[in-house]
Amino acid sequence: MEPFVQVFFAIDKDETETISIDELKSYVAANNLDEMMVTKWQTLFDPNRTGKITFKKFCEVLGLSPAQAVAMKTQHQSATMKLHPDVTVIYEQLPLDKQIAISNKTIELAKSTKKLDEKIKLFN
Repeated sequence: MEPFVQVFFAIDKDETETISIDELKSYVAANNLDEMMVTKWQTLFDPNRTGKITFKKFCEVLGLSPAQAVAMKTQHQSATMKLHPDVTVIYEQLPLDKQIAISNKTIELAKSTKKLDEKIKLFN
């Protein structure tokens, strides 16, 4: 079940716990997957053809509680996402993915500033 859960969260980029059929189609195209996936998912998770697949219905069909699915997502993130070793966590209320994004951007900016300082020294 975990691969299904990971795909759901990968498609649900805005974290609304709802994915549209258009978002599903975009995901399938971007990842070069079989277009039948859209039809199969719609049949399984959107039998009323609303154009939306809710997290609740998704979990119900898979026989998972939403809490189990969220736990799978968290375990997967913890296993695959790590903060840069130079980063010290001082406030942990942010989700790990946001911590990583912020720390990576900070490191990137720090490196570009260092390069700028080196260029300025050349002119002095």
